[in-house]
Amino acid sequence: MDYENMLRDAFLYTKEGVFEKINRWVLLIIATLILTIPLLGYIAKILRAEKPAPEVQNWGTLFVDGIKMLIVEIVYFIPIILIWIVGMFILGPHTTSSYGTSPYGSYLASYSAASPHHTIHPTLSPTTLPTSFPLAYPTVNPGLYTAAYPTAGMAGAGILGLLNLLLGIVIGILLPIAMVRFARSGSFSDAFNFKAILDYIGKIGWISYIIALIIGGVIIGIPVFIILFIISAIITVAFGFSALLVLPVVLGIIYLIIAPLISVFLSRYITRVYDSVAA
Repeated sequence: MDYENMLRDAFLYTKEGVFEKINRWVLLIIATLILTIPLLGYIAKILRAEKPAPEVQNWGTLFVDGIKMLIVEIVYFIPIILIWIVGMFILGPHTTSSYGTSPYGSYLASYSAASPHHTIHPTLSPTTLPTSFPLAYPTVNPGLYTAAYPTAGMAGAGILGLLNLLLGIVIGILLPIAMVRFARSGSFSDAFNFKAILDYIGKIGWISYIIALIIGGVIIGIPVFIILFIISAIITVAFGFSALLVLPVVLGIIYLIIAPLISVFLSRYITRVYDSVAA
């Protein structure tokens, strides 16, 4: 796979199609402001291998295509969303009392109350505990608590975090191909035909494909990080504590400006990766 040629093509495509076309760039910034939905519709046109970069027009079509693309993305991220919801239910606080919400008042922590290793609560005695004392403290002996609560919560959060990381990697591998397939066919079944997606990645070559994704992420990620870091540092030095108010606004404006460039570049790059099999 000729990574250099793909990157050069994506760079020229973005430069000639957006960077040098101020009117088009402004329209794409507006598309980004509208919940990025029209921008996703524009991305769909790029993924169909339209060259040169298409005009920003037919906003109704951009909205419809953008909503469909958004649906595909949301469905792919449902497993991660569900895991976080379940994690919050299992690990998050569930009970309150006059003493406030227990920091370890989760079902996992409650389950830990069955542990035989208990120590006397450092601040409360059995005679001072209300009947509605948080679930995190064993009702069998309200004057005791288990030292395993923090450990159980941290271990559970770590497991959920690792699971989400693994799912994120899988989604990051499958989603680009799914988006191209959907953009070109308009069929949701093509976006979720995992066998066909895996087979196509196999045709590209798993190692070549994953390297291509990593290169694309690094090429975009490092410059963006450096720019944002420098700007954040300058604003922090210039405004001091006021930077907490100024920084989000400035970073938001910067995001609006560069989002179209990044989106067009990556979309064209993924298109070239996808079409490398035919090439």
